[in-house]
Amino acid sequence: MPSPTKTPKKIGVMILPETVLLPGGLLPLFIFEPRYRMMLAEALESHRMFAIGLMRSGREEVFPVGCAGFVRACVTNPDGTAQLMLQGVERVHFKEWLEGAFPCAQVQVLRSEPPPAHSEESLLGEIRNLCSRLSDEQEEVRSQIETLLERTPGLAEFSDLAASTIVHDVAVRQRLLEERDVTSRLAILAAYLVRIVCPD
Repeated sequence: MPSPTKTPKKIGVMILPETVLLPGGLLPLFIFEPRYRMMLAEALESHRMFAIGLMRSGREEVFPVGCAGFVRACVTNPDGTAQLMLQGVERVHFKEWLEGAFPCAQVQVLRSEPPPAHSEESLLGEIRNLCSRLSDEQEEVRSQIETLLERTPGLAEFSDLAASTIVHDVAVRQRLLEERDVTSRLAILAAYLVRIVCPD
C-alpha cells in the first residue's frame, strides 16, 4: 500500500455528524451515498485522499477545521458501495467550498506548534501521573496511553494518537483537532483524563 503524499490543495470532504478524525487515527467507513461514491472513485484514481468534516449539530454547516485522510484499504461491493479504512494525515482549514457533484474544498494545511523543549518532561510527567491514578476498571485506557508514550516519536504525535484512542467526546475531539499548539492540546487531554480519574 502506498503512503500518503502531500495533501492536495483541493480535496473532497465527507461531512459527518458526531465524527472527528484526528491525525494518525483510523476511521472505518461504509460509503453508500452516490455523491460520496463519486468522491471516493476520484480519490482512488489520484491521491487516495479526502477529508472528514464535522457537521454542526442541527445545522447544515461544517466546522472550519477538519482532517485530511488517506485511504489505507478499500473494498468495493458489487452494488457500488464500499468499505474502507481512512487514516488521518493532517489538520486542514476549509478555506473555500467549491461547486460540484460532491462536497469539495480548497484547504490549507495547519501545522502543529511544538512545545518548548524544557516543558516536555513536565508535560509527560503530568500525563504519566494521571495514568497511574486510573482505576482497575480503566486499565485499558492506562495501557493504551503507556504504549503510546513508549512508541510515539514526539509530543505532537502522542497528543493526536492519544486523543484519537481515548477521547470519545466529539466536542473535545474537535477542540483537540482545532488546537495547533501542542502544549494546549496536552492540557486539554490532561483535563479529559482528570474527568476520567475523578468523574464527580
